[in-house]
Amino acid sequence: IGEGRLDTQIEIKKKDEIGDLAAAFNQMAHDLQRTTTSIDNLNQEMAERKKTEEALRKNEEFTRRVIESSNDCIKVLDLEGHLLSMSGGGQRLLEIDDITPYLNSSFIDYWKGKEREDCLEAVSKARQGDTGIFYGYFETAKGKPKWWEVIVTPIKDADGSINRLLATSRDITERKKAEQHQTQLLKQLEKTNQELKDFAYVTSHDLKTPLRGIKTIADWMSTDYADKLDDDGKEKINLLMTRVDRMYGLIA
Repeated sequence: IGEGRLDTQIEIKKKDEIGDLAAAFNQMAHDLQRTTTSIDNLNQEMAERKKTEEALRKNEEFTRRVIESSNDCIKVLDLEGHLLSMSGGGQRLLEIDDITPYLNSSFIDYWKGKEREDCLEAVSKARQGDTGIFYGYFETAKGKPKWWEVIVTPIKDADGSINRLLATSRDITERKKAEQHQTQLLKQLEKTNQELKDFAYVTSHDLKTPLRGIKTIADWMSTDYADKLDDDGKEKINLLMTRVDRMYGLIA
C-alpha cells in the first residue's frame, strides 16, 4: 500500500483480531484507491477545464484584436439601443477621446429626422432577430462631417435568446462624395444635352427655312419656265431640288 499498490488485498483466514486488522487494512486500501481515483479524475477535469479556459481566453483575445483592428465603428447596445461599449477603432473614427460620457446614452437619439426613424426601425428589427440597415449623416465628436452605413444585428446567448445588439457603422463618406459628384456630373450632362437639343432645334429651323425657299423657287422655275429651259437647264434645276431634299433630310 505504501508503494502505491492500492489494489493489494490481505487474505483473511480467521475472524479474530488479526482478521479484523486485515479487514481494516483492506478497507483502507479500498478507500484510498477510490479517493485516489477521484483525485485523479478531479485533476484531469481541472486540467481539461484549464485547457478550455485557456482556449477561450485565446479566442477572446483573438476576437478582441480583430475588433480593434477593424476600420469600422463596432458598438454593443442593450435591447433599448443604449450604448454599452465601443471599439477602439470606432472611437478613433468618431474622434472620441473619452468614451465615458457616451456610455449608457441612447444611440438612437444621436440621429435626427428620418435617419432617427430609420435607426429606430433597424434596432427594432435586430431586437426581433432580424438584421436592420440604414444610412445617415453624423458628425464626429470634433465636428467632422461623415456619412455612415449602419448594420444592426442581434447578439444571442447559448440558448438562443437575444440580450444585446451589435451595431456596426462603416464610414462611407468618400463613397457618398463620389455619388454626389456623379449626380452633379449627370445633371450637368443632362443640362448640356438639353442645350445641344435646343441648339440643334434652332439651327435646324434656321436652316430649313431658306432651304424651303430655295426649293419653292426651284419648283416655280421648273414649272413657269419649262418651255424656256433647255435640257441642261432642266437637269440643273432637278439637281438643285435633289440636293435641297438631301440637305433637308440631313438636318431633320
